[in-house]
Amino acid sequence: TLFTGGRYILAGTNNTENDSGVTRRVKRQVIHPLFTVGPYWLDADDFNLKQVAARWDFLLAELNEPLPLDGKTMAAAPLNDQPNLPVGLNVGYAGYGTDHFGGTMRSDMHGMELAVQSDEVCSTLEQYNSKDMLCVKGRPPRYDSACNGDSGSGLVDETGKLIGVASWVENDAH
Repeated sequence: TLFTGGRYILAGTNNTENDSGVTRRVKRQVIHPLFTVGPYWLDADDFNLKQVAARWDFLLAELNEPLPLDGKTMAAAPLNDQPNLPVGLNVGYAGYGTDHFGGTMRSDMHGMELAVQSDEVCSTLEQYNSKDMLCVKGRPPRYDSACNGDSGSGLVDETGKLIGVASWVENDAH
């Protein structure tokens, strides 16, 4: 998790305040070349917009020194090699995002239980583009949803493979 304006990362913990985990200084940030920011300063209702959003809103952080990957507390996630994921595939992610729109980030990491949705279902969302996006939705009984501060969290399948990165949400924290 990237903190304080991208100056350091915290890894290997599920709590930002209990002095567990490992911190590393960020040597360099590599922003995705297609990154664009929606007009966050606009009131969406005033301009007849459903939502203001960002695209490709994640980055790579090169660290001053490596993380101690032990395979238990910290591990590198293998990358997905399937171009098309089955609808209904159980996936999840963890983040420190808020629990309601406009809230503050949490100190305890929370996990989300999600399922891959069809392109047909997700194409009803104005911002959705099946060429470069994967659409997921909360699974019963909780129907989890991400919120502010969860962007950049890795989306993993049940085997731990990284299949995507959290970016934007319709109906935050629902």
